[in-house]
Amino acid sequence: MCDSGLFENIDWPAPCPLEGVKSRKRLIFEVESEHVDTGCETIKVRNLSLSLSSRVVAVGEKGHAAAALLLLDSSSSSSSSSSKVLAKRHTHLKVVRLAPSEFPCADTPSEYDKAISSALVEQRPHIVVLSEEGSSENAAWKIAFDKLVCGESIWKFQGALVICAAAETEVLQAHCSERWVAQSDATGAVVGQRPCFRVTENALVAGLKELQEDAAQIPYCELRHWIQSAQAQGSKVTRFDAGGCEGPGRLCGLIFHHMIESSSEFHVRFIFVPKEQRKSGTGSMMMRWVIEQASLMPLSECKWISLQCSDDELLPWYEKFGFFDMSCGHTEDDGGETRMELPNVPAVEKALS
Repeated sequence: MCDSGLFENIDWPAPCPLEGVKSRKRLIFEVESEHVDTGCETIKVRNLSLSLSSRVVAVGEKGHAAAALLLLDSSSSSSSSSSKVLAKRHTHLKVVRLAPSEFPCADTPSEYDKAISSALVEQRPHIVVLSEEGSSENAAWKIAFDKLVCGESIWKFQGALVICAAAETEVLQAHCSERWVAQSDATGAVVGQRPCFRVTENALVAGLKELQEDAAQIPYCELRHWIQSAQAQGSKVTRFDAGGCEGPGRLCGLIFHHMIESSSEFHVRFIFVPKEQRKSGTGSMMMRWVIEQASLMPLSECKWISLQCSDDELLPWYEKFGFFDMSCGHTEDDGGETRMELPNVPAVEKALS
């Protein structure tokens, strides 16, 4: 699926010059707050931005709906948008969408190859939106999409890339530094811009040296103590890094965890998020990873997700995910920690409910 050849010879021309834009880091597209009608519901889109150096994966239907705002100009309204687009965008911004509907005369991978190449050379876009949509019914487009994202040439493009995909794959996590993904609040679904994680599930084995080096650079947390404790007790450390194809990953968080087999518990010993990543949604994504990992196990292996909360101010945050307080108040022996639990719901049961 990811072999080279077809689609690797596509000419990805440099984008047309944009007046006043001399740096690839300068923003060329911004959305502060917008409402988008997907046909089934209205979702909010907040705080999205792109520069020529952006590499973004837009996740799921709601992420795709947010990406559709790129295709509308600042004065247009559309059936897909409940109001005029409030995005800030460079006046001469060119956006090209790569999807089967854009190339109705193409039926084979080689025809898509030629059509995409022609569109890029003709338009010289600043932003390319590559959509996975339609690949489940169109085998030729699935080949095209897979070869593009798994190849090397697309990632050398000097403009912004927005990849609309059903889910994040390892390839997308490795190349994309940010994601447009939906989260829920009290008023409904909100699509925001978040770091795109690259997950190392056993960092004590796969990247101990890098883990120790990062820990030494963080003075406000005794990470070396936690690492040594995990090594001594046979716990696991799962590492989350911001993705991106330029330079090494940036540490976004660590989860120290282990299974308590006697009680069938997925126990979280400690969650660390760097100060600069806090209040950005990073911790929430890490907690959802914990819940998802537990859901992959049957109830015979994992009945509960448990943790010790050492900061009472975080109790409402954990409760948001469904955890409940098992301690009934602090005692002299608990060290100021609150034991919290969440019943595991295996993925098979979720699918049937």
